[in-house]
Parts: sequence; C-alpha cells; structure tokens
Amino acid sequence: MKKSIKEIKRDILSKFKTMKSDRYVLSGLWLHKEYIKDLSRLEKEFYETAVYELASSGLLEYKQNAFSCLRLTPKGESLLFIG
Repeated sequence: MKKSIKEIKRDILSKFKTMKSDRYVLSGLWLHKEYIKDLSRLEKEFYETAVYELASSGLLEYKQNAFSCLRLTPKGESLLFIG
C-alpha cells in the first residue's frame, strides 16, 4: 500500500518524537538509508512534498548539504511535546 503525503508527514514527525535528544535532527544518512530507500518512486515525490509542507508551516527546517538533514523547529517541538 502506498503512503500518502499525510502518512509520510506523520512518519517524519513520529521519528522526531521518539528521539532521545534535545537537538532533534534527522540526519541525511538516516533519511536515505533507513526511510527514503524503501519508498516507491511516487512516494519519493510525496516525501519531497511532505518535507516542503512541513517546512512551509514552520515545523521543521530542511538543511541541504552533502547529507541533507531535517531539523525540528521550536514550533515543531511545541506541537509534538507540549500541545
């Protein structure tokens, strides 16, 4: 069964919620080796849309470099851990 954009957003935010850190960064290595590699071609497009929508809403930042990563913003932390 293909994942929807909403399900991919939920996966990303759930991963942040399970982290035992105060930095809340999903490394590009984890994203590519553990999550993105198992997505279908269409789901990879949905992943890009999901990341864009989460970033646009201020919940996370996309850091693009050699190993792109996602960082939870203070707004995202508040959503996941406070309210």
